[in-house]
Amino acid sequence: MNTLAFFRHLNAFLRDNPRLPGEEALMAQFDLVGIGPHAQFDESRLPAGLRRGLERAIADARAMIFNAPRARQSYKGWSPIAQNSGRFGFDYLNRAIVEANGFLINQPEESVYPGALADAKGDPFTGARAYRIVFPAGALPPHDAFWSLNAYDVRTVDLIPNPIKRYGLSDRGEKLVKR
Repeated sequence: MNTLAFFRHLNAFLRDNPRLPGEEALMAQFDLVGIGPHAQFDESRLPAGLRRGLERAIADARAMIFNAPRARQSYKGWSPIAQNSGRFGFDYLNRAIVEANGFLINQPEESVYPGALADAKGDPFTGARAYRIVFPAGALPPHDAFWSLNAYDVRTVDLIPNPIKRYGLSDRGEKLVKR
């Protein structure tokens, strides 16, 4: 949502859903500009300055969300896609990043979501190269249920189309090559 319609949606959500304890001051600020839980957002009645400010807020938020660094920590090139998975609390930016990218996130005890954007040399992945992932003998990813490895396009967050129509590897799928 990249228009003032976002604030109409946000306002309706805030009016109809409970807030977290500790958000009272934030909600009071939202009420002051007509988008909080005790306000009724009406785009047609916005003063020109407030309209420009809200439009700027949308542009700034989109830049923060879609240009946010994806990796906060790394282990041998793999980094978590989402911090605080499923328990965002007051981490509004991380929640926005996860939701804007269409991810469905479980809580940390349920799932781990590592991602990688570069190969072992640090070069960005490209469709012009072939890649191989190697697990040491007896060291497939640990799991209580299953694991899978999928390749997504970082721009579209969709699975990458390919001529063999193979979109992932897992412990339940086709046999893995063991050497």
